[in-house]
Amino acid sequence: MFEVDGVYVYRDGVYSRLSIDGPYVPEVDGVHAIYFRNVRCPGCKAFDSIWRDFVERYRGRAFYAVVQCTNFFAECSDVAALDSFIFYLVFETPQVVVVVVENGMPIYIEREVGFTCVDSLADFVFNVRERMARAAETA
Repeated sequence: MFEVDGVYVYRDGVYSRLSIDGPYVPEVDGVHAIYFRNVRCPGCKAFDSIWRDFVERYRGRAFYAVVQCTNFFAECSDVAALDSFIFYLVFETPQVVVVVVENGMPIYIEREVGFTCVDSLADFVFNVRERMARAAETA
């Protein structure tokens, strides 16, 4: 997807590589979908087109980012990407982590692997607040 390991955020139809210290932790209020991928991951290469279609179709409904390493945190040339893999405990890719941010702080984080279509990914991302409410009720 990208030539260089790193953390990439999607804004105004383009991905930009961030230069940050530490892991990527969103601070803007809203729903953030973060795609974790490895360059050497065959599943990631297959999932890339689903991710691209999803982001294009639902542009503006959430915030999108991609965290890419060559091979998890064992082989990663970008410290922020490496730290992000560790921070979110990503040991399997392709993986999407959804982060709900309120008042500048992440208040709910959820992860999933194995999306086979845009619709299942959209269901996961856009129904996160319902799952968050159910989790709060049972806590």
